[in-house]
Amino acid sequence: MQMNDEDFIRRVYKMSVVLWAFGVVACLCVSGLHAAVGWTLGAAASFAVLWSLEWIVRRCFVPGVSGAKRAFARFCIIKLMAVLLVLGIVVRLGAGSFALIVAFCAGLILTQAVIVLKTAGQVINQRLNG
Repeated sequence: MQMNDEDFIRRVYKMSVVLWAFGVVACLCVSGLHAAVGWTLGAAASFAVLWSLEWIVRRCFVPGVSGAKRAFARFCIIKLMAVLLVLGIVVRLGAGSFALIVAFCAGLILTQAVIVLKTAGQVINQRLNG
């Protein structure tokens, strides 16, 4: 398996957008607008987490970058505050809708689930093709 695939994250984003669209349709059909809003908010948060990790790795975890520890510490504090703010907003919005909260939680794992499934698929494909 190739471990330095530059397009892997790009493909994760593309697949996640497709799954988000299917999820919106499923939420609208099964639980209504509140669930679709929760799914969308959770997916947006999931995209933001992946994008922020990609950004900080490209910025701080390369040889020769001075001040990387300080930048990483600031990043972690800001990201923690942003996550707490988003969670607070979602809990406030979802106070009257259990479907919104459940769908938000499901949306939170969207990109991470795509990464796991794509990696598992690559491993299976490599083992089958020798």
